[in-house]
Amino acid sequence: MSFQSKINRKPKIKVLLYASQRLILDGLCLLLESNGDIDVVDCTAYIEDMTFLNNKNRPDVLVLCVMNKDTGNIDIINDLKSADSSLRLLVLMSSEDVAVHERALRFGAAGVIHKDQDSKAFIRAVKQIYEGETWINQKLIAHLLNKDKRNGDGNKRKDWETFKIESITKREREIINMVSLGMKNKEIGKTLFISEATVRHHLSSIYSKLDLEDRLNLVIYSYRHNFIEGEQLS
Repeated sequence: MSFQSKINRKPKIKVLLYASQRLILDGLCLLLESNGDIDVVDCTAYIEDMTFLNNKNRPDVLVLCVMNKDTGNIDIINDLKSADSSLRLLVLMSSEDVAVHERALRFGAAGVIHKDQDSKAFIRAVKQIYEGETWINQKLIAHLLNKDKRNGDGNKRKDWETFKIESITKREREIINMVSLGMKNKEIGKTLFISEATVRHHLSSIYSKLDLEDRLNLVIYSYRHNFIEGEQLS
C-alpha cells in the first residue's frame, strides 16, 4: 500500500459490544469484525465497569444487546450517558414492546434496532450512529407520534416536536446556548474543555435530533421554541 493510500484511509469505527449471553456476544463480535470499516475493541458480558470510557480504546459506538430478560436493566443507558454525554449508543432489542424502545431513547440511546432486522441493517445502524445520526424504525416513530391518542387519559400531550426537544442532552443544550450567542466551535471547545471534533460531533447529533441543517436554522429553532430559555452554562 502506498504512503498516500495510508494517509487517505479512513480510521476504523471503534465498537464495544455488550451482551449478557455468550453465544450472542460471540456471534455479534464475528459479524462486526467481518466488516472492514469496524474495529471491535472489546466484547463483554459485564458493562458495569465504565473505565473503558477513559482508556485509549474508548469506543466510538457502544452496542448494547438487550434481551427480554434484560429490559429491567435498561437504566444502565442513563448511567453511561451521565458518565460520558458524548458516547453514542446503539441498543439491539429482542423485545417488540415499543414502550421499551422509547425508554432507551429517552435515556440517551442514539438508536434502537430490533433483532429481527438483518445483518446489513445492523452494520448500517452502527455506521449511521458513528456519523452522528440516529436509527429509529418506523414502528417506533408511529408509536411516538400517536402516543397521546393511545393514552386517552388527559395527560399532557407530547407531540413529536416535544419528543425531539426532550431528547437533547444537558451538554447539547449548553452547546446550543453557545451557538445562539454566536460562539464558534473553537471557542465552544475551549469553554467546555473539549476538542473541536467533539463539538462537531455534538452538533451533528443536535442537527439529527431536531431535523435541522445548519447553525442558522438551529439558532432560529432555539428561539422559536424557547429552547434555551432559563438554561445556564455549567
